[in-house]
Amino acid sequence: MASLRQYAARVLIKAAVAFSGRKSYVNIDTTYGNYTFKLTDTFLSQLMNSVSWSKYTESMLVGLYHNTPEVYSAVHQRAFRVSNGRWIVRKSSNDEVVYDNKYLNALMSRPNPMQNWQELIYEMVAYKCVTGNNFLYANAPDLLAFNYKNISTIWNLFADVVMIKQKSVIKWLSATTIDDLINGYEVNGVNIPSNKVLHIKYANLNASDLKLRGISPLQGASPAHDNLKAVWKARNVVYTKGGALGFISSDKSDADGTASLTPDEVSEINKHYSDTYGLDGTKTAVGVVKAPVRYTKIGASIQELQPFDETEAAASAVYAVLNVPRSLMPRKEGATYENAKQDEVSFYRNIVIPEALSIAQSITNFFKLDEAGLYIDVTFEHIEVLQENKKEKAEVDKANTDSWHKQFLSGVITLNDWRVNMGAEKVTGNKMYDKLLYDMTPEELSIVETISKLLKGGSSGNNQNVQNNDAGTQQQGN
Repeated sequence: MASLRQYAARVLIKAAVAFSGRKSYVNIDTTYGNYTFKLTDTFLSQLMNSVSWSKYTESMLVGLYHNTPEVYSAVHQRAFRVSNGRWIVRKSSNDEVVYDNKYLNALMSRPNPMQNWQELIYEMVAYKCVTGNNFLYANAPDLLAFNYKNISTIWNLFADVVMIKQKSVIKWLSATTIDDLINGYEVNGVNIPSNKVLHIKYANLNASDLKLRGISPLQGASPAHDNLKAVWKARNVVYTKGGALGFISSDKSDADGTASLTPDEVSEINKHYSDTYGLDGTKTAVGVVKAPVRYTKIGASIQELQPFDETEAAASAVYAVLNVPRSLMPRKEGATYENAKQDEVSFYRNIVIPEALSIAQSITNFFKLDEAGLYIDVTFEHIEVLQENKKEKAEVDKANTDSWHKQFLSGVITLNDWRVNMGAEKVTGNKMYDKLLYDMTPEELSIVETISKLLKGGSSGNNQNVQNNDAGTQQQGN
């Protein structure tokens, strides 16, 4: 028995050495006559390091976006929602919407001959998600001042081929403008000055890149991309029969044992299989042959491969790195309506709206709209799922207003306390707003009575009524 153990140990050692090439990766414990084979931490580390994932360039990620449905779907979830906002121009002084600016109206209705504004924004978000960068180019004359009035068209450059021409010597910590860091951009041999390009990017923590170029979050899902490609390939092999799924062999026998199929029988079976067997409308799903045969399976079926589970797991990783809720991901078991609705609202609040507002602010700065007292804004008031949330908020606001009204009439809070609870600013210059009900003069009580009657009327705009009456009262107090 001891010799058998020794032989088994030697076999295992040879296997480990053959894999690793080093005996130091193996420990043999012979205490009390037992032969224990253990891989060292060094060997296990080497084994894990041997598992490598593909390194994806920006151009390869663009290819994944176009050729892998799970990647395209996740990117589309973000890009479509951001671009579907209502993009408007406002005055900086009072937030009033501007409708008659001919320069911005032209750019925001047809930014270039091939796109409308929504398509341009969609492409911006898609490029940023896929490559980690978006380069918005403004076509403006070199001899004129660069601002929105002199911009004729705007385009998203092909982000994966844009080269950032960094300076040979970069004083990064003392730089105050982008021109302190780069000499502009180059696209397919065309040089573009830095002031004509708005570069929006994801964070890049690699010191060697000096924060000049972003990194796509899809880089963090490299294992998922590799697995998705492998799963789709495996499914294609099974469906298109790219390789033997099994063997047909003779089931004939005679006095001497099993008899082989004759060449004519093999030829006949192959011809019958090719001509009459199949899953389309012109062929039969059952094959019939004259010779007795048996089938030996060597391939795996779709059920055995379980590609759908792996596809869902890999797609979840892609959705996760792009901060898209899993409930929006196509899968075998869909999310419940309530979960999907809550995730949709959260997606808009935490990802879509902040990203849209960030883009709007970046374009405002790029166009130098602040010099004209303007800014670009984006709203999502027309989105149905957010409207349902507004209804819930209105019901809560009404309940709070009723509560504050009762507290005020009970002499617990002042009008200014009420306003602060509503999220409004305190009124200054009118002492009535800092008095409890019992400290007010008859004239002030008359005004309060008018407000109370309006609130008891059950108007849906309770908060607005209070604010409007407060404004009128403030004017009288002044």
